[in-house]
Order: sequence, then structure tokens, then C-alpha cells
Amino acid sequence: MKKFSSILLAVLVSSFAIGQTWHQVGVPTTEQLNVIHFVQNSFGVGYIGGNNGVLLKTYDSGSTWNAVNYSGINSASPFHFKDLQFVNPDVGFATLEGTIGIYKTTDGGSTWNALDDPSMGAFCYRSTLHVIDENHFFVGGAGCFQSSMIFEYNNGIWSEKMDNHETFNATHYVKDIQFRGNLGIATVNSNVFLRSTDAGQNWITVNSPMFDENNQLTDLIIVNDTLVFAGHELYSGEYLWYQSNDAGETWWTAQPMGGDVIFYASWFTFERGTNGYLYSSASQAVGPHYMHQMDLNSAWSYEEVENKIISIDAYGNNYVYGVGENGYVIRNFPVVSIEENEDINLSIFPNPGSEKITIHYPGQGNIEIIDLNGKIIETFQITNQVSLDVSNWQKGIYIIRDSNKGIVRKLILN
Repeated sequence: MKKFSSILLAVLVSSFAIGQTWHQVGVPTTEQLNVIHFVQNSFGVGYIGGNNGVLLKTYDSGSTWNAVNYSGINSASPFHFKDLQFVNPDVGFATLEGTIGIYKTTDGGSTWNALDDPSMGAFCYRSTLHVIDENHFFVGGAGCFQSSMIFEYNNGIWSEKMDNHETFNATHYVKDIQFRGNLGIATVNSNVFLRSTDAGQNWITVNSPMFDENNQLTDLIIVNDTLVFAGHELYSGEYLWYQSNDAGETWWTAQPMGGDVIFYASWFTFERGTNGYLYSSASQAVGPHYMHQMDLNSAWSYEEVENKIISIDAYGNNYVYGVGENGYVIRNFPVVSIEENEDINLSIFPNPGSEKITIHYPGQGNIEIIDLNGKIIETFQITNQVSLDVSNWQKGIYIIRDSNKGIVRKLILN
């Protein structure tokens, strides 16, 4: 009978302290990055949008990012990407700050076309998107002379979903929109929420725990049918984020379910990982900055990071990315459970290695080398032994696998 030993592997990079979860990923910009979006089930395609027209794209699940040289967005002044959502690797939508328009691409971000329509009237400030499919989505923002506005695009028809505008206060724009079934909740760049129970057709105003309308709600996440979290940009006077236990009807200052969190900080964004963990970013007034995570069956924990994180998205095997100020991009390296087959006579030396490694495997086999993001780095046939130059590979953990026998060994590069 084959023997298996179960081991837990945490990816450790030699230039970082042991136990660190978040690691910086290099990108070709120092502009503020406002949104990150991975196209699910797309073999690693993702996008980042930022200030001054920065648009980045990855084809390898976020390991490398390149600037997109695009056309179609014509603006007399600098503009910023505020939201990006893609329904597949080629088709996506964007809202911009600094120019009027909702834009669509059908060629992976290379060309953008405005979706303006006269029926939208004075809907001047478009901030956030909730995309259902290519022909159905919601856009939140504010009017030229009004506050929060939400429009729906459904099979070629635009329709406004709010008629209770606060006039002459376009700074109170819709910040974030989330849906769960027929329940819709939106945050406003003010001290109120918007709530819908009919799939976004009608919205009512719900007060938040903030008293001053000049304060700002940020991001939100609908955790389940009743539990909702929302952030705020309020550095004093509030301990934590805001929470609703009745699907957004009433709100109060949250108390953590356990563990450690940062008090007296602004909470900017929330996201759920593919394994169910919740992630959030928080910053104190002049720093430091933090990333939080929580298993819903466990407790919160946090780690200090170098810059404020504005947007988070998850992809693949619980890989979570955060983007923010100064071109800052970070990725987590989660703990991964791997079973090693002890009866397979495969050895790697040196291991850990850094320049060149040798794989010894008596007989013949079809070998795959895979990183912990699921990307295949090398494939080859082996007869007894092979040597590889790994000097240009990223530091971390890789899996050496016989494609006919499953995962058999781990390789550590330092």
C-alpha cells in the first residue's frame, strides 16, 4: 500500500520575514491604482485600472502585469479608471473620473467605445458598476446638479432607477453597488445607504451610523442573506466598520466576531476569497496600512502593508490581490495542503535551490512543474535524470508532478 504524508506549505520568500502573508508584485507604474478585476474561469486574465489613464493586464494570474496601449477614450483632461468589470477576457466595461462616459471594450481593452445615450440626461458622474452580463448591468454615480443616481442598462434600453435626488450636491455619488438575489445595497459618498428589494428597480435611503453627511461610506460586501459589512473613510470617532444583520435595513458599528483588527481606522474595501475567507483593507490617518482576513468559522487577523489598499479581488486557488496608492500591488500566498507520495522514488537536489537543480527519477516519466497559482512552468519527459537552470524563476514553492501519478514532490527556490 502506498504511504502518504500530509504537509502544510506556506510560501516563504527569502527577502521577506517568515510568516508574512502579503508580498508585493511589480507593475510598470507608480500611479494610484483604483480597481482590480480578474475574469473568472479565464485562464488567468485580469485587469487593473488607475489614475491618469493607467490600464494594466495580466495573462498569467497576476504574476506579471503589462500596460495596455488602448484607444477610443478621448478626453481633454486627465482621467482615472474608477471601476472595471469583465464578463469574459475580451468584453468588459469601465467607468471613468475626469471625463463623462461609460465605456465598453470587445477586444480585451485595446479599444473602448462610449455607451452614452440621450435618455441618460444629466448623469455626469459615473463611478461604480454591477455587471450581470454583456447586455445587462447597473451604473451608479451622480447627476450634474443632483446627488446619487443609479441607471440600468438592459438589452439596449437605459432606465433611471432613482427619483429622490438631493439637488446640487454631486459629491454625494453612489460609491459601490452589490446584489444578492433581489437584494441590492449601495453605498453613497456620504452617510447613507441605498437599498432595493426588487433586483434594483426601486431604491430607498437607509441611514448609516455616521451623523455627518460630509463623511464617506466606501465599499460593502453582502456576506449572506442577512449579514452585510460596509466601510467608511472616517479616521476618528469610529472603532471599526459598519454591519447589518438584517440585510441592510439597519446598521451599527461592528464588533469583531473574534481575533484582532485595527481600531480607529478607515475601512476601504471588502472581498471574499475563493475559499470563503473575507478580506478587508484599513488605514489609519497617516498610516500605517493593513490587510485583514477572516475565516467565517474563526477570527480576524491582520498584517501591516506598505501602502493604502483601495481594491481587492480574488482568483483561482484563493489567490487574493490588493491594489492601491503609488502603484502598489500585493498578492497573498495562502497555506496549501499537499500530499507527497513517499513510494515514488523522485528526488531533487539541491532543494532548496537557487541556480540549478537536478531531478532524479529512475525509469521514465512525464514531468510537470507547476507553481502554486496552478500555472505550468515546465513540461518534459525524463529518463533517470535531468538538470534545469532555475536562476530566473521567481522564488517560492513549486510542485514536481508526474502527470500520470499526481503530485509527488515540492521544490523550494530561495
